[in-house]
Amino acid sequence: MGSAEGGQTSWDNTSVSTSQDSLQSSDNGIAHSTNYHRYYHVFRERELDKLIEKYVQNLHIISSYYDHANWCIIAEKVQVWTI
Repeated sequence: MGSAEGGQTSWDNTSVSTSQDSLQSSDNGIAHSTNYHRYYHVFRERELDKLIEKYVQNLHIISSYYDHANWCIIAEKVQVWTI
């Protein structure tokens, strides 16, 4: 279904049929579906934290945790003062 290489996984040819798709059926009565390509990155431990600390100055990381096979953070937006 998906393939993983170098921490990145792709889900190709995921078919999604919406209610509008079923209304737009072809001459033979088969409903059309739309394909979406979904990509996500699986972070290594502390990778997400380091990226935020380096590139997003106005976020303060409150906690970092592992959930559903990926690393997550809870952060708060802070005021960055420059003089």
